[in-house]
Amino acid sequence: MAGAAIREWLRQGEVIAADGSRVPSDVEAAMAEIVVLARVIDRAEAAIAVRLAVADAGKGQQLFGRRSLGAWLAAATGSRAARAGERVTLARQL
Repeated sequence: MAGAAIREWLRQGEVIAADGSRVPSDVEAAMAEIVVLARVIDRAEAAIAVRLAVADAGKGQQLFGRRSLGAWLAAATGSRAARAGERVTLARQL
């Protein structure tokens, strides 16, 4: 059930992000949407952290031949190594 809900949420997020024509020209509306989108990002980061904790506990990086979970995450997502490391650190702190 949770997997389906996450997939739908991600689909909706992709639609919003891809549709540049829907960006409000009104300053107040744009700023309100910034707050909403920031909250969505925060919730997504929390969801990533919980899953990274599971992967970390299970030494998931070994499944993909990576030396660390951060190295795997950077390669899997195309992110900078430092950003991936921040996410892994957050997961461990939580």
